[in-house]
Amino acid sequence: MQKNIEFTLHKTWRRHAFDLIGLSSVALAIVYTLIHWSQLPEAVPIHFKAIGQTESYGSRYALFLIPTIAAALYAFFHNIEKRPYLHNYFALTDRIAPTLYKTRSLLAHIVKNLTMLLLSYAMVSLVESAMHGTSSLNMWVFGSLLGFVLLPAVIGYVYSVLLQLNVLQR
Repeated sequence: MQKNIEFTLHKTWRRHAFDLIGLSSVALAIVYTLIHWSQLPEAVPIHFKAIGQTESYGSRYALFLIPTIAAALYAFFHNIEKRPYLHNYFALTDRIAPTLYKTRSLLAHIVKNLTMLLLSYAMVSLVESAMHGTSSLNMWVFGSLLGFVLLPAVIGYVYSVLLQLNVLQR
C-alpha cells in the first residue's frame, strides 16, 4: 500500500469562475424548464437514437432527473478534484506526486464543469423538443459537447499514465 503524499489545492479565480459557470448553467436550465412548465405536454421525449430521433417518451417530471444526475456528478468530480490522492496510482513517488495530483485535479475540474454544460444543454433541448413537438435533438451540438467532455478526460488520463510509466522506466 502506498503512502499518501501531502497535497494542497489552491483554487484560482479561474477555477472558481468555471465552477460558477457550470453550476449556473444547470440552475438556468432548471429555471428555463420551470418557466415553460405549463407549455410542456405530459409526455416529453427522454431518450434519443444516435441519429437524434426520439426513441422513447416519459413524464415531464422525468426532466428533473437531469439536474439530479448533474448534482451527483458534480459532487463526484468535486470530490476527485479536491482529493486527487485517492486515485489508484501505480507509480507514485515524491517527485511526480505533485504533478500527478495537479493533473488529475485539473482533469476532474474540467470534466465536472463541461459535464454540467452538457447536461444543461440536454435539459433545455428536451424542453424545446417537447414544446415544439419535434422528435429530434441536434446531435451535432450534443455530440460536440460530449466530445469536449471526453477529449480532456482522455488527454489527461493518457498524460498521467505516461508520466507514471516514465517513472517506472527510470
